[in-house]
Amino acid sequence: MECIQLREIHLDQAYAIMRLSYEAERAKTKELPEINHTPDLGYFVKNAYAVGMVEGDTLIGYLCAYPPIEDAFGTTGVRGTFIPVHAHGVVGNRRKKVYDLLYQGLAKCLVEDGIFSHAIALYVHDHDAIDCFFTNGFGMRCMDSIRAIDADRPIHPTAVEVMELDRNESPSILALRNGLIRHLSLSPTFLKYPMMSDQQLIDSIQRRDSRIFIARHSSEIVAYVEVMADGENFITEEKGMMNICGAFCLPEYRKSGIVDELLAYLERTLHQEGFSLLGVDFESFNPTAREFWGKHFTPYTVSLVRRIDEKR
Repeated sequence: MECIQLREIHLDQAYAIMRLSYEAERAKTKELPEINHTPDLGYFVKNAYAVGMVEGDTLIGYLCAYPPIEDAFGTTGVRGTFIPVHAHGVVGNRRKKVYDLLYQGLAKCLVEDGIFSHAIALYVHDHDAIDCFFTNGFGMRCMDSIRAIDADRPIHPTAVEVMELDRNESPSILALRNGLIRHLSLSPTFLKYPMMSDQQLIDSIQRRDSRIFIARHSSEIVAYVEVMADGENFITEEKGMMNICGAFCLPEYRKSGIVDELLAYLERTLHQEGFSLLGVDFESFNPTAREFWGKHFTPYTVSLVRRIDEKR
């Protein structure tokens, strides 16, 4: 085996490995759709952070990272990178060993360029890859999950009104959006984001081209779910899939069935529009999100992060 710089001549073999990796996960996660497009790997080959493992002329693995991200993952002054789920793959019966060597080769290049925060998305059933990166010092941060839309999902009636919010009325969820920001700042999540203004919220919704669904009780909005066309990986771009990109319920209304009713309304609406799948991504170290989404969705990726000690 030899670790090499991934080149354009290796792309056909890399694409074949990519498809095998996805189909292996799809065999375990039945909700995943048949993929009708192939994510581009040529982008990575044109940049410095793409390595492969070969035996003779045969590519048996590849690992590619995005160019440096400044202030990575909200950490001021830290350069980081992300390896999406389609930008790596290994075949054969020595998969963990090959992943070990690929990361060793790639990490050397990253750290030499001052990139100290490394993140990677892995299929949740790829135990060889997960074991490799855990033993290389990574810890879990995020999860992608999916569910087949059920237009007939039974709900328990609650005394709330559920509806889709007109985009012009989006500032009415500002208190809830800032409630989510405060929630994420608490232990054990510790994600620090600045509070949003009305205009920042409007700009965010317009930039995402997202839609807002709300639950209202006694004229007060008590919960919302935000959805958009794209998510955090290439699978979410498939036609027929929508993705939750934000949600919050006032603490006093949690476990009342209100969010279940809101999700049921969302699913009925999307079903009528021809959508068959709903995705969500969330921080795995947020216990509230992990507990709720875990009841309703099936995980198919985990994202792991390692912070290199840059002190000299």
